[in-house]
Amino acid sequence: MDTITIHNTIIEVMAAILDVSRDQIGDDASMDTIKAWDSLKHMKLVMTLEQEFGIEFDDQEVVDLLSLRLIELAVRAKVPA
Repeated sequence: MDTITIHNTIIEVMAAILDVSRDQIGDDASMDTIKAWDSLKHMKLVMTLEQEFGIEFDDQEVVDLLSLRLIELAVRAKVPA
């Protein structure tokens, strides 16, 4: 899966789970910049990403997925090219 597809899919999932428009999810998107991104929505986001990409994050990874950039890096490391 190419990086553009991964990026767009992550943004789609984030927008749906966080109930914000895609336009509100910029490259700097994080728990600090999106008010709706609380701990419950974080877990829903992680579970949805795992299902969408057919991957699994360990407990340490889950707590580190605090921004769009970090999520993309983690997903790309697990999704076959």
